[in-house]
Amino acid sequence: MSIQKDSWSNPDTGISFLDEINSLPPVDYSPIIENYVSNLNRKVTMRENIEMWINALNEKANEVNGIHWLGGRHIKYILERGRKYTKVVREENNDGKIAKSVHAFFVNDNGDILKAASWSSPAKGVRFNVVNDITALLEECDPYGSYLYKR
Repeated sequence: MSIQKDSWSNPDTGISFLDEINSLPPVDYSPIIENYVSNLNRKVTMRENIEMWINALNEKANEVNGIHWLGGRHIKYILERGRKYTKVVREENNDGKIAKSVHAFFVNDNGDILKAASWSSPAKGVRFNVVNDITALLEECDPYGSYLYKR
């Protein structure tokens, strides 16, 4: 079975499909690629900044004789990821007894940091953004969460 040249043509115009495809203007994919790369870079930056924030909290809480030293209790901040929010949980080990409390939440999509209203939900109102406000966040953060109150 051979294919006729006519079967490769548009019946309405009589122009071959290949000629129609070749006559289409080129598509500029650069804005789509730039947007994708920008979003990818933002997520990498967000992850790195979250790590810096958690490390700063851990260092400030466990700095011996530092301004935030809590008398030998070992405090560790960990992340518990949910669908919409990631919970920053403070684990305090006091002579083998482990107590957990929520320190803060951040929005997974954009890095907005929210004060905790309860164990399972954040308070309304963005306090910081982990991408845009990282310098202020690292300077002001403390193990008590006082920097999360609105001023």
